[in-house]
Amino acid sequence: MDSPDAFDTPRAALSTPLLQRNRLLGALSTEARLRLLPSVDLVQVRTGQSLDPARGAARRAYFPITAMASVCQVSPSGESTQVALVGPEGMVGFPLLTGSEAPWLRSTVQLPGAVLAVDGARLAQEFRRGDTTTQVLLGYMHTLMAQMAQAALCHRHHSIEQQLARWLLATADRMAVREIASTQEMVAGLLGVRREGVTEAAGRLRDAGLIACRRGHFTLLDTRGLRARACSCYAVLQSGQDSGAGAGTAGQPPRTGTSTTEQEEQSHPDHVPLAA
Repeated sequence: MDSPDAFDTPRAALSTPLLQRNRLLGALSTEARLRLLPSVDLVQVRTGQSLDPARGAARRAYFPITAMASVCQVSPSGESTQVALVGPEGMVGFPLLTGSEAPWLRSTVQLPGAVLAVDGARLAQEFRRGDTTTQVLLGYMHTLMAQMAQAALCHRHHSIEQQLARWLLATADRMAVREIASTQEMVAGLLGVRREGVTEAAGRLRDAGLIACRRGHFTLLDTRGLRARACSCYAVLQSGQDSGAGAGTAGQPPRTGTSTTEQEEQSHPDHVPLAA
Protein backbone atom coordinates (compact mmCIF):
# COMPACT_ATOMS: atom_id res chain seq x y z
CA MET A 1 0.00 0.00 0.00
CA ASP A 2 0.97 3.64 -0.31
CA SER A 3 2.85 5.40 2.44
CA PRO A 4 1.07 7.37 5.17
CA ASP A 5 0.25 10.93 4.13
CA ALA A 6 1.80 13.89 5.90
CA PHE A 7 -0.54 16.52 7.28
CA ASP A 8 -0.12 20.09 6.04
CA THR A 9 1.71 20.70 9.31
CA PRO A 10 5.28 22.01 9.00
CA ARG A 11 7.80 20.44 11.31
CA ALA A 12 8.41 23.86 12.83
CA ALA A 13 4.84 23.76 14.15
CA LEU A 14 5.40 20.47 15.95
CA SER A 15 6.19 20.60 19.65
CA THR A 16 7.27 18.30 22.43
CA PRO A 17 3.78 18.45 24.06
CA LEU A 18 2.44 16.91 20.84
CA LEU A 19 4.99 14.11 21.15
CA GLN A 20 3.76 13.47 24.70
CA ARG A 21 0.34 12.48 23.34
CA ASN A 22 2.01 9.15 22.63
CA ARG A 23 2.74 7.66 26.06
CA LEU A 24 5.96 5.97 24.98
CA LEU A 25 7.41 9.21 23.65
CA GLY A 26 6.00 10.95 26.71
CA ALA A 27 8.09 8.65 28.90
CA LEU A 28 11.31 9.96 27.33
CA SER A 29 13.18 12.88 28.81
CA THR A 30 12.46 16.39 27.53
CA GLU A 31 15.99 16.49 26.12
CA ALA A 32 15.43 13.27 24.15
CA ARG A 33 12.17 14.56 22.68
CA LEU A 34 13.86 17.79 21.64
CA ARG A 35 16.62 15.82 19.90
CA LEU A 36 14.02 13.72 18.04
CA LEU A 37 11.71 16.61 17.13
CA PRO A 38 13.48 17.60 13.85
CA SER A 39 13.00 14.01 12.62
CA VAL A 40 9.26 13.80 13.36
CA ASP A 41 6.32 14.17 10.97
CA LEU A 42 2.63 14.20 11.92
CA VAL A 43 0.82 11.88 9.49
CA GLN A 44 -2.70 10.63 8.92
CA VAL A 45 -3.27 6.91 8.39
CA ARG A 46 -6.27 4.98 7.09
CA THR A 47 -7.78 1.63 8.02
CA GLY A 48 -5.95 -1.18 6.26
CA GLN A 49 -2.94 0.94 5.38
CA SER A 50 0.45 -0.75 5.66
CA LEU A 51 2.99 0.71 8.04
CA ASP A 52 5.78 -1.47 6.64
CA PRO A 53 8.38 0.41 4.55
CA ALA A 54 7.96 0.22 0.78
CA ARG A 55 10.93 -1.06 -1.19
CA GLY A 56 13.59 1.64 -1.36
CA ALA A 57 11.71 3.97 1.01
CA ALA A 58 13.19 5.50 4.15
CA ARG A 59 12.39 3.41 7.21
CA ARG A 60 10.32 5.13 9.88
CA ALA A 61 8.87 4.17 13.23
CA TYR A 62 5.26 5.09 13.95
CA PHE A 63 3.97 6.28 17.33
CA PRO A 64 0.14 6.37 17.31
CA ILE A 65 -1.73 9.31 18.81
CA THR A 66 -5.33 8.63 17.81
CA ALA A 67 -4.82 5.59 15.55
CA MET A 68 -4.29 1.92 16.36
CA ALA A 69 -2.26 -0.68 14.47
CA SER A 70 -2.26 -4.45 14.35
CA VAL A 71 0.95 -6.45 14.17
CA CYS A 72 0.30 -9.78 12.45
CA GLN A 73 2.51 -12.80 11.93
CA VAL A 74 2.31 -14.02 8.34
CA SER A 75 3.09 -17.55 7.18
CA PRO A 76 4.95 -18.29 3.90
CA SER A 77 1.62 -19.35 2.38
CA GLY A 78 -0.07 -16.08 3.36
CA GLU A 79 -2.12 -16.95 6.45
CA SER A 80 -1.93 -14.33 9.18
CA THR A 81 -2.84 -13.92 12.83
CA GLN A 82 -2.68 -10.82 15.00
CA VAL A 83 0.03 -11.07 17.64
CA ALA A 84 0.00 -7.51 19.01
CA LEU A 85 -2.04 -4.32 19.23
CA VAL A 86 -0.31 -0.94 19.21
CA GLY A 87 -2.08 2.25 20.21
CA PRO A 88 -1.04 5.50 21.90
CA GLU A 89 0.92 3.48 24.46
CA GLY A 90 3.50 2.17 21.97
CA MET A 91 5.23 2.15 18.61
CA VAL A 92 5.34 0.23 15.35
CA GLY A 93 8.78 -0.60 13.96
CA PHE A 94 10.80 -1.88 16.92
CA PRO A 95 13.22 -3.87 14.64
CA LEU A 96 14.58 -0.46 13.57
CA LEU A 97 16.10 -0.06 17.04
CA THR A 98 18.46 -2.98 16.53
CA GLY A 99 18.95 -2.67 12.78
CA SER A 100 17.24 -6.02 12.23
CA GLU A 101 14.50 -7.22 9.90
CA ALA A 102 11.27 -9.03 10.77
CA PRO A 103 9.83 -10.09 7.38
CA TRP A 104 7.35 -12.45 9.06
CA LEU A 105 5.58 -9.53 10.73
CA ARG A 106 3.16 -7.15 9.01
CA SER A 107 1.89 -3.94 10.59
CA THR A 108 -1.35 -2.41 9.35
CA VAL A 109 -3.70 0.31 10.56
CA GLN A 110 -6.71 -1.10 12.39
CA LEU A 111 -8.32 2.19 13.46
CA PRO A 112 -7.61 5.37 11.48
CA GLY A 113 -6.16 8.54 12.94
CA ALA A 114 -2.95 10.41 13.56
CA VAL A 115 0.50 9.00 14.17
CA LEU A 116 3.93 10.51 14.68
CA ALA A 117 6.43 9.20 12.13
CA VAL A 118 10.03 9.26 13.35
CA ASP A 119 13.06 8.71 11.14
CA GLY A 120 14.27 5.19 11.91
CA ALA A 121 17.99 5.95 11.76
CA ARG A 122 17.61 8.91 14.11
CA LEU A 123 15.53 6.89 16.56
CA ALA A 124 18.09 4.06 16.53
CA GLN A 125 20.85 6.58 17.23
CA GLU A 126 18.90 7.88 20.23
CA PHE A 127 18.31 4.30 21.39
CA ARG A 128 22.05 3.59 21.40
CA ARG A 129 22.83 6.50 23.74
CA GLY A 130 22.47 4.18 26.72
CA ASP A 131 20.42 6.59 28.84
CA THR A 132 16.78 6.63 29.91
CA THR A 133 15.67 6.44 26.25
CA THR A 134 17.32 3.03 25.99
CA GLN A 135 15.64 1.88 29.22
CA VAL A 136 12.18 3.08 28.14
CA LEU A 137 12.35 1.54 24.66
CA LEU A 138 13.80 -1.74 25.94
CA GLY A 139 10.96 -1.91 28.46
CA TYR A 140 8.42 -1.48 25.66
CA MET A 141 10.13 -4.13 23.52
CA HIS A 142 9.86 -6.55 26.46
CA THR A 143 6.16 -5.74 26.85
CA LEU A 144 5.54 -6.23 23.12
CA MET A 145 7.35 -9.58 23.07
CA ALA A 146 5.29 -10.71 26.06
CA GLN A 147 2.13 -9.68 24.21
CA MET A 148 3.18 -11.76 21.19
CA ALA A 149 3.92 -14.82 23.34
CA GLN A 150 0.58 -14.49 25.14
CA ALA A 151 -1.22 -14.19 21.80
CA ALA A 152 0.21 -17.55 20.69
CA LEU A 153 -1.11 -19.19 23.85
CA CYS A 154 -4.49 -17.49 23.49
CA HIS A 155 -5.04 -18.59 19.88
CA ARG A 156 -4.20 -22.19 20.82
CA HIS A 157 -6.16 -22.65 24.03
CA HIS A 158 -9.08 -20.19 24.23
CA SER A 159 -12.47 -20.06 22.53
CA ILE A 160 -13.39 -17.53 19.87
CA GLU A 161 -15.82 -15.89 22.31
CA GLN A 162 -13.05 -15.46 24.90
CA GLN A 163 -10.67 -14.08 22.27
CA LEU A 164 -13.29 -11.67 20.93
CA ALA A 165 -14.05 -10.35 24.43
CA ARG A 166 -10.31 -9.89 25.06
CA TRP A 167 -9.82 -8.09 21.74
CA LEU A 168 -12.73 -5.72 22.35
CA LEU A 169 -11.52 -4.84 25.84
CA ALA A 170 -7.89 -4.36 24.75
CA THR A 171 -8.94 -2.10 21.89
CA ALA A 172 -11.24 -0.05 24.12
CA ASP A 173 -8.51 0.36 26.73
CA ARG A 174 -5.91 1.60 24.25
CA MET A 175 -8.19 4.05 22.49
CA ALA A 176 -10.31 5.12 25.50
CA VAL A 177 -13.53 4.44 23.58
CA ARG A 178 -16.67 2.37 24.03
CA GLU A 179 -17.51 2.10 20.31
CA ILE A 180 -15.11 0.31 17.95
CA ALA A 181 -15.32 0.68 14.18
CA SER A 182 -14.47 -2.76 12.82
CA THR A 183 -16.26 -5.42 10.79
CA GLN A 184 -16.69 -9.01 11.92
CA GLU A 185 -14.73 -10.09 8.85
CA MET A 186 -11.81 -7.86 9.87
CA VAL A 187 -11.85 -9.23 13.44
CA ALA A 188 -11.96 -12.79 12.10
CA GLY A 189 -8.88 -12.08 10.00
CA LEU A 190 -7.03 -10.62 12.98
CA LEU A 191 -7.88 -13.58 15.20
CA GLY A 192 -7.13 -16.09 12.45
CA VAL A 193 -10.58 -17.70 12.61
CA ARG A 194 -13.60 -18.04 10.32
CA ARG A 195 -16.00 -15.12 10.13
CA GLU A 196 -18.89 -17.41 11.10
CA GLY A 197 -17.15 -18.10 14.40
CA VAL A 198 -16.90 -14.39 15.17
CA THR A 199 -20.54 -13.86 14.17
CA GLU A 200 -21.68 -16.59 16.56
CA ALA A 201 -19.48 -15.34 19.40
CA ALA A 202 -20.62 -11.73 18.90
CA GLY A 203 -24.22 -12.94 18.92
CA ARG A 204 -23.77 -14.62 22.29
CA LEU A 205 -22.13 -11.52 23.77
CA ARG A 206 -24.92 -9.36 22.34
CA ASP A 207 -27.66 -11.66 23.69
CA ALA A 208 -26.02 -11.44 27.12
CA GLY A 209 -26.32 -7.64 26.97
CA LEU A 210 -22.54 -7.13 26.96
CA ILE A 211 -22.17 -5.52 23.53
CA ALA A 212 -24.27 -4.06 20.75
CA CYS A 213 -23.47 -4.83 17.11
CA ARG A 214 -24.33 -2.97 13.96
CA ARG A 215 -22.71 -3.08 10.57
CA GLY A 216 -19.05 -2.17 10.97
CA HIS A 217 -19.31 -1.29 14.68
CA PHE A 218 -19.15 -2.89 18.12
CA THR A 219 -20.34 -0.99 21.19
CA LEU A 220 -19.28 -2.11 24.67
CA LEU A 221 -22.27 -1.96 27.02
CA ASP A 222 -21.11 -3.92 30.06
CA THR A 223 -17.33 -4.01 30.40
CA ARG A 224 -17.42 -5.78 33.78
CA GLY A 225 -19.45 -8.59 32.26
CA LEU A 226 -17.22 -8.62 29.19
CA ARG A 227 -14.14 -9.05 31.38
CA ALA A 228 -15.82 -12.07 32.98
CA ARG A 229 -16.25 -13.61 29.51
CA ALA A 230 -12.73 -12.78 28.34
CA CYS A 231 -9.89 -15.26 28.72
CA SER A 232 -7.25 -14.78 31.40
CA CYS A 233 -4.92 -13.35 28.74
CA TYR A 234 -6.66 -9.98 29.06
CA ALA A 235 -5.68 -9.56 32.71
CA VAL A 236 -2.16 -10.86 32.03
CA LEU A 237 -1.61 -8.47 29.13
CA GLN A 238 -3.13 -5.53 31.00
CA SER A 239 -0.78 -6.16 33.92
CA GLY A 240 2.18 -6.39 31.55
CA GLN A 241 1.22 -3.18 29.78
CA ASP A 242 0.94 -1.33 33.09
CA SER A 243 4.35 -2.55 34.28
CA GLY A 244 5.87 -1.85 30.86
CA ALA A 245 4.79 1.77 31.12
CA GLY A 246 6.63 1.53 34.43
CA ALA A 247 7.45 3.71 37.34
CA GLY A 248 10.35 6.07 37.24
CA THR A 249 10.30 6.88 33.53
CA ALA A 250 11.58 10.29 32.59
CA GLY A 251 8.55 12.01 31.18
CA GLN A 252 5.44 10.63 32.84
CA PRO A 253 4.14 9.28 36.15
CA PRO A 254 3.66 5.58 36.78
CA ARG A 255 0.57 3.89 35.39
CA THR A 256 -2.05 3.08 37.99
CA GLY A 257 -2.72 -0.50 36.90
CA THR A 258 -6.37 0.32 36.19
CA SER A 259 -7.68 -0.11 32.65
CA THR A 260 -9.63 2.55 30.79
CA THR A 261 -12.80 0.49 31.03
CA GLU A 262 -12.31 0.00 34.79
CA GLN A 263 -11.69 3.73 35.29
CA GLU A 264 -14.87 4.51 33.37
CA GLU A 265 -16.90 2.13 35.52
CA GLN A 266 -15.49 3.68 38.70
CA SER A 267 -16.38 7.15 37.43
CA HIS A 268 -19.88 6.03 36.36
CA PRO A 269 -21.03 3.25 38.70
CA ASP A 270 -24.63 3.64 37.53
CA HIS A 271 -23.61 3.24 33.90
CA VAL A 272 -26.52 3.23 31.46
CA PRO A 273 -25.83 1.12 28.34
CA LEU A 274 -25.02 3.11 25.23
CA ALA A 275 -27.39 3.02 22.33
CA ALA A 276 -26.55 0.64 19.49
